[in-house]
Amino acid sequence: MYLARDLTNHSLEEIGGHFGGRDHSTVLHAYRTIDKLCDHDHNIRATVDALVASLTEKQMSI
Repeated sequence: MYLARDLTNHSLEEIGGHFGGRDHSTVLHAYRTIDKLCDHDHNIRATVDALVASLTEKQMSI
């Protein structure tokens, strides 16, 4: 959910729909949770950054 919100222009409702019909507030909570974890844990930040780099690199090569 974090990556979907960070890398797309989809609404919270649309993202939640792709995750089994989750509510927009669930998506927002998930995003905020990962965002806070990234602020406090360098390993999580590195993992998220690597995923973003990998996904954006693949998108650019398409």
